[in-house]
Amino acid sequence: MSLDSQLRDAFSSYQQKNYVEAELKIRDILKSFGENADAYRLGAITALALNQVTTAYYRINEALKTCEMTAETANTLGNILKAAGEWSKSEEAYRHAIDLDPLYEPVRANLIHLLVESGQLRRALKELDEQAQKFGESDLSFTARATVLIKLGHFEEAQTALNSLQNVQITDKIYLLKARLHFHLRDYEKMEYFLEKIPPTSSLAAESFGLLANYYGMRGDWLSCKAKIESYGWSSNASLSVCIKSIQLMSRHESDEYISSVIEKGIARFGRKPELLVEQSKLELRKGRTKKAIELLKEAATQKPGDFLIMTNYAQASMVSRDYQLSHDLIMGAFQHAPNNQYLFALIASLQRECGHNYKTLYDYDRFIRSYTLVPPPHYNSLEHFNEVLKERLESLHIFKDAPLNQSLRGGTQTDIDLSVLNDSVLQDFFMSLDKPIKEYMTEIGKDANHPLTRRNTGQYRINGAWSVRLSREGRHVNHVHPLGWISSSYYVEVPDVVNNSDTYEGWIKFGEPNIEGLNHKAEKYVQPKAGQLVLFPSFMWHGTVPFSSDQTRLTLPFDVVPV
Repeated sequence: MSLDSQLRDAFSSYQQKNYVEAELKIRDILKSFGENADAYRLGAITALALNQVTTAYYRINEALKTCEMTAETANTLGNILKAAGEWSKSEEAYRHAIDLDPLYEPVRANLIHLLVESGQLRRALKELDEQAQKFGESDLSFTARATVLIKLGHFEEAQTALNSLQNVQITDKIYLLKARLHFHLRDYEKMEYFLEKIPPTSSLAAESFGLLANYYGMRGDWLSCKAKIESYGWSSNASLSVCIKSIQLMSRHESDEYISSVIEKGIARFGRKPELLVEQSKLELRKGRTKKAIELLKEAATQKPGDFLIMTNYAQASMVSRDYQLSHDLIMGAFQHAPNNQYLFALIASLQRECGHNYKTLYDYDRFIRSYTLVPPPHYNSLEHFNEVLKERLESLHIFKDAPLNQSLRGGTQTDIDLSVLNDSVLQDFFMSLDKPIKEYMTEIGKDANHPLTRRNTGQYRINGAWSVRLSREGRHVNHVHPLGWISSSYYVEVPDVVNNSDTYEGWIKFGEPNIEGLNHKAEKYVQPKAGQLVLFPSFMWHGTVPFSSDQTRLTLPFDVVPV
């Protein structure tokens, strides 16, 4: 078979979404025909479809050695860099594609999506305005505009954008957008109305189902929440993704025995799907049955080789069972999917610690955990005065009684919109006051091309998401990391008096204790919170909160920072 015929055959498999088959054909082509640009370009999009980001990046660069850059190739490069978490470089590639061909519509949509996904909402809105001036508004641009406006908290403008779609076919995506809009408008009856229009068979069903369940969960009404999960998540036409979502949402409040029964129902209906086996393996690890967990994960990996979720869970179970080489290999395989994923660096540090190797290069607590006393904005009398005003503003945004079901928070509430993008003078004052300590932190940690934290230090940054957490008696954060972050933080607006007890560490933030069932690593660093204090640390460091026994609240405003 000629090269052209083989390429057409491989592309046909790719178009039919037979990605593994397409990948095997690409490998055969590259073996037979060597340095062929078309094979490398097709191989890049095939590898990306399989989430093999590192392979995709290598192939697109090999293609570019012998072929000219086109808008389509630059767009592919942008997609690969976006998947790698290299958002600034991804934007450069997309803009280069637009320069090469301003009429190439896919790249314009990809640029908007990148700006939205990376939290650059005001820039996304500006880009939409510029595109509308050049090319006019379309149904897709109205939908994208509504998405951005909802995230920005511009709800009336979002309503206007959605109303512009009245004469087009209403899709599940639009129903979900309308539901989110009414959630933020606190019109929960209309929110439910639109969510009920999304069938359990929809590709957006799990997302819409999660919104509905979280609403009831955050109201503090677990019985109603459970009833919604059971009626929707276990309906006769619910998809596998909805079933998985129901298991994950239930795990917060229900017993292992109950969750086990739900998983068994899922297996009886869908068969031994890898997603169900992963959930079952989590239960087995919690029960201390590591061998059984590994058997389940091995079965899942056989069905779905190279899957990121399976590999990371398998790596944890292997670590607990002391199969350190396998754990290492699985983590390295996962890095092929997401080279900058902070969770993977947390796993590496835990593996190094478990093996007795040096993990302090990553978890250098003294170097990488730093505290700063915030300087109040100029028009406030003192830091105490600023915190009082900030507290009042944040309290008005804590409208629910309980935490979201899918967060690390226990015993408290969390705001439901990105605070860094709100057009609010008090919040804007806060974010402006962060510039000095963040830049000081970047200067202090330095730059090292071989270190996962400092290699990304460009000296420039942007805030990538901010929220407020209000903990009450016995409130805490379970140990976690921020997978899409770079530098994470906690700013303390108000703390209970009990944090002054250095013997118990109540209410303190702790570092180094992984959230891996069966791994007995204790916290190694505690930082006492103080009102007006900002703590900065790497997003890949395990961190959590020690519960506190006080009726006073602990109010914080954390955020993530990424380089630009």
